[in-house]
Amino acid sequence: MRQRQSPMPWLAMDTMKERTKFVLKWEERFNDAEGGRVNLAELCRMFGISRQTGYEWIGRYRETGKIDSLVDRSRRPLTSPSRVSERIEASVVAARKQRPTGLVAMDPLTL
Repeated sequence: MRQRQSPMPWLAMDTMKERTKFVLKWEERFNDAEGGRVNLAELCRMFGISRQTGYEWIGRYRETGKIDSLVDRSRRPLTSPSRVSERIEASVVAARKQRPTGLVAMDPLTL
């Protein structure tokens, strides 16, 4: 019987496990160097990440000392300065409900 090939040719990996491995490998090298220099570029290449990402993960880990700090963070901005007021938003929603097809279907004389 022929074995069925996987539909995905790439390796499936758990991002949290990979981040944990990266940080623990960095910590191991840092301790071996007795607080000296660690070749971060080489370590990042081994894990297939950018140096910027490597520094970010290490920074988060060093801040708290916990692996939990490596979890993905929300990318939602803290503020939205260009957001319209609720009153304007409500009037736009009401207009869209009146004419669900939008301006394309409107008679040009009514504009």
